[in-house]
Amino acid sequence: MPNFQVDMHVHSHYSDGADSPRDVVRKAKEAGLKAVCLTDHDVFHGLPEFEAARAEFEIDGLTGIEVSTYGRGETLHMLGYGIDYQGSAAGLLTISLSNNWLALNNRIETALEQYRRAGIMDVTPEEFQRAVGAKGPAYFKLWLRNYRTRFGHVSMEQAKQETNRGGVADANYKKELLLKPIDAINLLHAVGALAVWAHSGKLLRKNPALYRTILLDMVEAGLDGLELSHQHNQGLEEEVADYARKAHLFTTGGADYHGRHKPNVNLGDHGISYSEFMKIKQLLPNQ
Repeated sequence: MPNFQVDMHVHSHYSDGADSPRDVVRKAKEAGLKAVCLTDHDVFHGLPEFEAARAEFEIDGLTGIEVSTYGRGETLHMLGYGIDYQGSAAGLLTISLSNNWLALNNRIETALEQYRRAGIMDVTPEEFQRAVGAKGPAYFKLWLRNYRTRFGHVSMEQAKQETNRGGVADANYKKELLLKPIDAINLLHAVGALAVWAHSGKLLRKNPALYRTILLDMVEAGLDGLELSHQHNQGLEEEVADYARKAHLFTTGGADYHGRHKPNVNLGDHGISYSEFMKIKQLLPNQ
């Protein structure tokens, strides 16, 4: 059985996860979860399949997204829960996230060009994306590593070394293209979602003073919650929970599941109780 009844941080093959949205839901049901949320990086294209699968397997959950942002010199992730992804909302999301897609895609295109110049492989972004079965409008590093292991016949460790800092295919993205945290919060609210700062313990551990400054910025912009139960927050849960209480924010949790791309992470490793989840659902404007 999973550690928690609800996993609110899960990725599919529409971003950098390995499973289809349907398989994510099926596995969540088989694992004994009572609810699951799909929170793909910067894309919402898997949500129709996710919602259909939830109906098929009769499991609770919320539509979601994880938006990459850049502010005060830090890359930060903003989770959105209960997003509307149809009609005019889809248009707003597409326009607002287009520069995020550009930043992500430029990074992979640069990495592929570095591979080509090194004489290691010569493949276009479209060919790479099609070969691994990735979906969605953005390219991701985990899929590039998957391609290298499957078609380059190298170990995952070597693929990581090649794409990490100092590697032959090391390519940073243009962080300044990403949405600002406050703009991400406004976007999420505009599409009917609750805005939650993902795995904020990463910054709290690195720079507590900057953490407090950024948290204040976000709270003033209307931040709704902090992700509490997450592997990157381990050892800092009490501090994060205290910040949430003082700022009157609810807390969430999730495993950050990516399927075989992160084989040591299982659905429900982190999360929240079903009663906590139901309280969060009641905060949504359309409930």
